[in-house]
Amino acid sequence: MDLLGIEILFSNNGRSTQSNSYGRKEIESKKIIISILYFKPGQILSDLCVEEPSLLLVISGEIEITNEQKSVSLSVGTYYWVVAKSIQSIGNKNSQNAEIILINMKNK
Repeated sequence: MDLLGIEILFSNNGRSTQSNSYGRKEIESKKIIISILYFKPGQILSDLCVEEPSLLLVISGEIEITNEQKSVSLSVGTYYWVVAKSIQSIGNKNSQNAEIILINMKNK
């Protein structure tokens, strides 16, 4: 069993959610890859497929995740487990920017 301990510290000072791309890779180790994804109002990332199980955590705004079976709305502080090799669409349906952290678990 591996224990994943993450402490997320952030301040509104000097932070910006403006980005021309969907996100950036923050941390990569032998076991995980952590990325922050940014969404402008109405922006949708369709057909996201991750190779390994992943944890998605909303850190600002609200997003909607849609896969073949269901649609889930998430707000700040909520999380969603992404099954390996499943296809998801992630969208920001609000009028404010949204940010999520995506933690990809690597195979050993």
